[in-house]
Order: sequence, then C-alpha cells, then structure tokens
Amino acid sequence: MIGKLIGSAGFLSSGGTIGGDLTISGDLTVEGGGGFSYSEVLTGDMKITNAGATIGLEIAQSGDGRALSINQDENNYAIYIDTIATSYPAIHVDTPAIDEGEVLLIDANALTTGSAATFSTSSTALATTATGGLVEIKHTGNSTSAVNNLLYIHNDHASATGTTGLKIQQDSTGSALTA
Repeated sequence: MIGKLIGSAGFLSSGGTIGGDLTISGDLTVEGGGGFSYSEVLTGDMKITNAGATIGLEIAQSGDGRALSINQDENNYAIYIDTIATSYPAIHVDTPAIDEGEVLLIDANALTTGSAATFSTSSTALATTATGGLVEIKHTGNSTSAVNNLLYIHNDHASATGTTGLKIQQDSTGSALTA
C-alpha cells in the first residue's frame, strides 16, 4: 500500500487509498476539491479558515434529526460570534417554512437570576430615529382582520403575585412610553 502512495521520486504520488486506521502526529493540510465522508468523533481544536467569498461551513441536513447540536459542558459560551460586518446581521434566519410554533424558542427553565435575553448597547452614536429602536418588532404583512398581538406578555401562574407584567425604568427626562 505504501509503495502505491509513494512514487518513484520518493514523495506522495497522486491518488491512492488507505485502508484501516491512520494516525498522524503533527499538522495535516488537505488541499484541492473532493468529497469526504466521515462518521467519526474528532477530538481537540479544529479551525476552518476561508478567505474566499464562499460559505465557510455548510450543513445540509435532509433527515429529520438536528442539523447541529452543541453540548457545552463547561461554564462558557456555547456559541460565540465575533463579526466585523457593519451592515449585515450577525444571525439571520431566512424565511423559515415554520407556519405554527416558534421560529426562535428559548427554554430558560433553570434560570433563577438574570434574564432569558438581553439586548444591550453602550454606543454613544446610537441614532435609531423616531421610526426605529434598539429592539424592533415589525409586522409588514397584510393580515386583514386576523387578530394579532405584536407583543404579548402573559404571567401564566396565579400564585406568581410578585411578577410585574411590564416595567419601564426611564432614567432620562424623555418619555418612557409613547403612543
């Protein structure tokens, strides 16, 4: 097998098959195109570097299992995004086919302090204008006479008497709520 991979010039030839287990000590670089089929567990750090204007990692899932599952067993971010994009969102959910249920679901059932979501900015140049905001809820479809709530707050436990449905704290002299 090794003789097939190493050509007469003493370096790897083009093509060949390795059967069985393979252990590589050190760095491995693979260049060129091709398809790869894996059913293995990878251990250690992995980095995908892509300087082109192409997708760096794409997961095409046609079965009914999860396309991506992250099991974070230590006290740190499970997903961390560092983007230098200036006019594109860091996360974009593009026209999902979901027609009932939720597009984004956060089950924070173990939460005792903190919050399920925080939207924060310390920008001194924030200028959302009068028709926008740091957080926006938009409905642009013609839903005719269908009953809709763009924001629905429901305290769903009768004994949660210390829960406030909506609290606004305005530390400025500007309006706290405007219709």
